[in-house]
Amino acid sequence: MNIETAQRAKPSSVMDPAYLVAGADKGVVRIVRDGGIFGSALNALLYVDGHFVANIDSNRVLELQVPAGARKLGLQMMHVSEPIQYLDLTVVAGQTYDFRISITGNGISPDAHLDRLK
Repeated sequence: MNIETAQRAKPSSVMDPAYLVAGADKGVVRIVRDGGIFGSALNALLYVDGHFVANIDSNRVLELQVPAGARKLGLQMMHVSEPIQYLDLTVVAGQTYDFRISITGNGISPDAHLDRLK
């Protein structure tokens, strides 16, 4: 899936509208979630600094306007009782950061993680 041209996530998938508003003090975090046989029906919950900010559907790209500074970007699959996997990210105002949610079928349940693209 091409992160530049793929269909964008609906604004209603973002819980905090501040992450939809661009600003001179923000960077853009784009997260692509492919469709596929493994995990496409599962919830993908996204967190910034421990706060739930969005749910991204399969075959969509989510764009978040994230305040500059040291951030923790988190992914939680399936349900809120599952552990959150965090990545450290230093956001620079005006910069764009691309990620992909990767899901594989290892074992009984799908294994998901957030991969940095650039």
